[in-house]
Amino acid sequence: MTKTAMITLAATLAAMPVEAREKAHLLILTNAIGAVESGMNYAAVGDGKKAVGAWQVHVAYVTWCRDRLVEDGIVNPSPEQIYLAFTMGFAGAKAVGHSLVTAPKAKADAAERVGNIYRELIK
Repeated sequence: MTKTAMITLAATLAAMPVEAREKAHLLILTNAIGAVESGMNYAAVGDGKKAVGAWQVHVAYVTWCRDRLVEDGIVNPSPEQIYLAFTMGFAGAKAVGHSLVTAPKAKADAAERVGNIYRELIK
């Protein structure tokens, strides 16, 4: 994403009502996940042919992961925590304390990449 596009995205987010901004952030996070999962390859097939497309995920599932973390007492879940719940399942992520430190290295590394991409997109 170009610097101009990022500035435009940031300005657009800032001008949105809070509820719309929250939904937009989930869409941006979903795109960050897509970048890590498949490199945004729309022809990607993974997870034993169960997951297809660039994102290998639906926005509704990302929303559910975030909402589940909030219900469990994490007031403002990070993109990394949401990704761990996405990739490990909620119970798996909870078993490691929703923490990159205790998550399997490959999952923690991917979660860190998702968080970095997400933060770059919302600058």
